[in-house]
Amino acid sequence: MTLWQALKLRALRALDYNPRLHGFWGAGLTSASGASVTADTALTISAVFACVALISRTLASISLVTYRRTAEDGRERARDYFLYPLLHDAPNEEQTSLEFLEMLQGHVLLRGNAYVAIDRAMGVPVRLVPLHPDNVRPERDKKTGAVVYRWRPTAQGVEGRDFSARRGEIMHVRSFIGRDGITGMSVIEAARNSMGLSISLEEHASRLFSNGAVFSGVLTNPTVLKPERHEQLRKDFAEKYSGGANAYKPLILESGMDWKSIGMKADDSQFLESRAWQISDIGRWFLVAPHMIGDMDKSTSWGTGIEQQQIGFVQFTMRYWGVLWEQAIRRDLIPPKDRDTYFSEFLFDALLRGDSIARASSLQIQLQNGALSPDEWRALENRNPIPGGFGKQHIIMANMTTLDKLGQEQL
Repeated sequence: MTLWQALKLRALRALDYNPRLHGFWGAGLTSASGASVTADTALTISAVFACVALISRTLASISLVTYRRTAEDGRERARDYFLYPLLHDAPNEEQTSLEFLEMLQGHVLLRGNAYVAIDRAMGVPVRLVPLHPDNVRPERDKKTGAVVYRWRPTAQGVEGRDFSARRGEIMHVRSFIGRDGITGMSVIEAARNSMGLSISLEEHASRLFSNGAVFSGVLTNPTVLKPERHEQLRKDFAEKYSGGANAYKPLILESGMDWKSIGMKADDSQFLESRAWQISDIGRWFLVAPHMIGDMDKSTSWGTGIEQQQIGFVQFTMRYWGVLWEQAIRRDLIPPKDRDTYFSEFLFDALLRGDSIARASSLQIQLQNGALSPDEWRALENRNPIPGGFGKQHIIMANMTTLDKLGQEQL
């Protein structure tokens, strides 16, 4: 093994994190409000954090199972296939599957791209290591046109060196490609003006409560104050009545002074309404309904029951992210010779379950019409099969028949 190969292998075997290198490959985006919008500053917005946490944690908590296709379009869990434990249990020795998927889905949402270094043995992936997208730059080789991934690892002994890898060594999950056909565009980049406004509103609110006096107005005095007295009065007033900690203290005046309110209060100028509106606006960018991120004023917009809310969230938001991951796994992790036999899939059924009575009724209808066997029903309820194999048979109501046979019986 050459020194370069050894260094490259060492880089693959190190989780690639270093906050000092944030933005090495790209700077933050300046919004119309003047606020700089980056993945880190966007996360300080409660609605953004809630959307990213909701989508990432939901996807990561769903079982990601690798299947083997069987005869007659059937399937079975491929527990003996190399990909099953990597995706279902632990992709590397430092992360569980949930931690791995939550981190990478967060990368896609905040930066548009997620990168995974594939550590192989005899051509078979044996370890999946996430790379921080701020340190990775994909580009096309000018001679071959193939995509090359260049990254700057931060592992001790190899920092400051640029490494490159080709397809097969890197798994790339991306959304909203089309700008250059290689990299994805993050929600943060697309929504920089909306998020910049939220950051500016947050900063304004912080300054309002840290520097602004609750009694917004002026002090008047029938006499002219000396400069030193004027400055001392201003200082004393700011110390006693400015800031949230001093809110609603009684105002004590002397020497004929009077207080006159001027200007508009924050809520009078619809400041609070603007901040509330930003929750709904940011939710739209992530395709998350407001009530899913704590804005209960819009809780009736998707129906009155939790079942309707879950189904809407799964169908319109989570399904896209699940399919995106499933297809990236097929392209980057499953060898071409195995793609007709093996596939990976998220088990979204758990998210679509309604209340116990409605679910039992649905399963009963499927059982009576032969769509489910008793053992399949029990498996969906996390129960063991009926001993002796008696639950494998599909059953159907005895009084059911086809229309042509019904006509013959009447004759």
